[in-house]
Amino acid sequence: MKAVQTFTVVSRLPPELEPLRSIAMNLGWIADERAQELFRRIDHEQWEYVRDPAGMLAIENQSRLEALAADDEFTALAAQVHADLVRSLDSPRWFQDHHDGTLESVAYFSPEFGVAPGLPQYSGGLGVLAGDHLKAADALGLPLVGVGLFYHHGYFTQEVDDRGRQMARFPRLDADAMALEAVPDVQVTVDIAGVPVVATVWKANVGRIALYLLDTDNDHNDAEHRLITDRLYGGGQLERIRQEILLGVGGVRALDALGITPRSSTSTRATPGSSPSNASARPWLVPASPSTRPPPSCDPAACSPPTPRSPPASTGSPPGSWRTTSRAGAARWDFPWTNSWRWVTNRATSRPMHPTTPSTWPS
Repeated sequence: MKAVQTFTVVSRLPPELEPLRSIAMNLGWIADERAQELFRRIDHEQWEYVRDPAGMLAIENQSRLEALAADDEFTALAAQVHADLVRSLDSPRWFQDHHDGTLESVAYFSPEFGVAPGLPQYSGGLGVLAGDHLKAADALGLPLVGVGLFYHHGYFTQEVDDRGRQMARFPRLDADAMALEAVPDVQVTVDIAGVPVVATVWKANVGRIALYLLDTDNDHNDAEHRLITDRLYGGGQLERIRQEILLGVGGVRALDALGITPRSSTSTRATPGSSPSNASARPWLVPASPSTRPPPSCDPAACSPPTPRSPPASTGSPPGSWRTTSRAGAARWDFPWTNSWRWVTNRATSRPMHPTTPSTWPS
């Protein structure tokens, strides 16, 4: 049964502990040992169990907070960690020192982001990979922005009962007690099978990297479409398709509403698990094909690797590509300027074929 209405009761931070709020609300603490030690001192047992600074501050006993506010050593450490956080957000990093400024912004779309336990919006490898991209971008100072969905029940929490059976629990997440802030006056509408679906936007900060999460659980939508962002990979095929449309089309529209226009000298990349719907929303999200991408800027003789196993002259090959290996009637073609490859084959004749046959390719 779903709650009709949820009320969040949070502890009041004494003025001396206000720096804790800024530290907890920035998920960059995941890479800061001193910040983690700060919250470990608040409640060692709770920290080892949840590792969620924002959640800890929301439920911590008021008397404990008052005692910490009177601890000069603790408040001095909190002020120092906060000052280091502010300094790190403003200081130039590798990208600022080594790039000419032509790359203004890159958008990273993913259905899940594994940044920290306090933001359980991931199920496994894809989410951890996406989260690591955000952390690495923060460390390097890259102008990256993440786009995903906010799932109110996240992915399931595993429990084992007294008989050794796995139990899947889906506790409802309280965004007001997490390292999230609602983006005011920003909402997007996406047509899903003829129904206008409205999504509001949450923002999480991972150091200097912004992560925007779309949420359909609002009063603008009916009960069915509010559940689009209920669970990560929840429901059936229809629910997954709805989530992918919302992520792709809605994510691009959210960036538009926020005034963020990702453009770069290379195509904006989407994660392997994200929807191709974002490509239909903005052409700059479509990776250039081998036939349209410009050739390498360096000397072709220096750029082109040796071709020890070239395809037969009768079959031809895509311009600028070479065959590196073969297997069971399939040919692997590598496109040097796309950093990609694909297997293409004709099963009937074992003759290498191409995904498309532009007139510029020999037949």
